[in-house]
Amino acid sequence: MGSATPTCRLTAVLLPDPAQAWTEMGFTLNEGSVQLGSVMITPRDDGANTCIGIADPDPPNSTLDGLKVCHITPASGAVPEHPNGARSIDHLVVTTSDLSRFERAAELLGLDLRRRRDTNIFGQPSLQCFYWLGDTLLEVVGPATPVPGPPDATLWGITFVVNNLEATVGSLGPRAGTIRDAVQGGRRIATLRAHGLWPSVRLAAMTPHERSHDPADHGPLGQGSSQSER
Repeated sequence: MGSATPTCRLTAVLLPDPAQAWTEMGFTLNEGSVQLGSVMITPRDDGANTCIGIADPDPPNSTLDGLKVCHITPASGAVPEHPNGARSIDHLVVTTSDLSRFERAAELLGLDLRRRRDTNIFGQPSLQCFYWLGDTLLEVVGPATPVPGPPDATLWGITFVVNNLEATVGSLGPRAGTIRDAVQGGRRIATLRAHGLWPSVRLAAMTPHERSHDPADHGPLGQGSSQSER
């Protein structure tokens, strides 16, 4: 799995969502949060901004290229059963208008850049880089030519792991897209679709890893590693 230091481990994602948006997608809320492995996703319908929680008790930065970062203690105890079969977070997808600016902010936060590559997303030349946040992969995407402006990194999507993708898709009905092969060999993925209330980020469900989790296995958004349908 990942080699990030314990202080760079993802512990929480705080989102400006109504709780019902998550329960309607088949997640169980316990005391206001969705537990996936040791990570808590907390929907907060109070106008607060999106925040990424890490284990570091004293993060050197309070933002990551504009994306808020805070210290949150890792979750403990058994993961509750989710009707959609979710068990852990596979990866987060973040977008930015300037990937080099994001990389500088990530270095200050203590994140280790694992890979950077040219790609093509939605028909546009793009750059993609990868970091480990403990056992969760952080995939960051930006245009090949940076767009001038203030820091604007945004949490775009969350992909979670399920044991039985067919059962997950069946339980979600019209909220689930078609199952397709992922870029990572032996894995499959299904993006979830807006239907009624919808979380502020795009969601996808993915089968477990069949071999070591290497960032090189991930393809660009919309090609099986991440979500592109909504």
